[in-house]
Amino acid sequence: MDGEIHFHASGRAIGQVPLQEWIGPGVVVDISDEVEDYSLYTPEMLTQRVEIKKGDILIINTGYHKYAWDQEGSDELRYFVKHPGPGPDFHTWALDMRLKWIGVDCGSADHPMNTIIRDWHPGPFKKAEEKLKAQYGMTWDEMFPPNEYYQVMHLKLFPKKLVHAENLGGDIDKVANQRMWIGCFPLRGIELESSMCRIVSFMPPI
Repeated sequence: MDGEIHFHASGRAIGQVPLQEWIGPGVVVDISDEVEDYSLYTPEMLTQRVEIKKGDILIINTGYHKYAWDQEGSDELRYFVKHPGPGPDFHTWALDMRLKWIGVDCGSADHPMNTIIRDWHPGPFKKAEEKLKAQYGMTWDEMFPPNEYYQVMHLKLFPKKLVHAENLGGDIDKVANQRMWIGCFPLRGIELESSMCRIVSFMPPI
């Protein structure tokens, strides 16, 4: 879990956040059949699969957890550099929905090409931009002006107390497109800007 002070110096450390802010109703949305390398996902892609309510915890399953370092099919370049990410209006939608927090099953809640990864991996950035031009007829900087979209999911949301967890996996596929209660249980050390955590779903009895 990235805490507020990870990108917002006057925010709260992990241990300052009350437990009730880590727990609540929410949904895991599986869009793994609709995204691929460098894809953009939109609010509409999520809401057409399952009801998302204001104040929810939202977890997005892109399918890229299968490329994580602990998987048999590990591909860390795809996991960290090529994973899908949010489209241009996603961060404003998340704020409008007053989401409690967001989780993703890949390396970042930001699109990798809106982070420093763009500079570290110019080859993949070229491929991502070619794909964007083919689909939308725009360059990356035309769709995502850097002064507005660099690390937007961190820099624009954390000051509003909307944080996110990255690198989810485990049994995420077993709770696809379902509403449930979700809990995040981070380490609560002093002045932690981010924290390892256990994220669990509380399902109704069968």
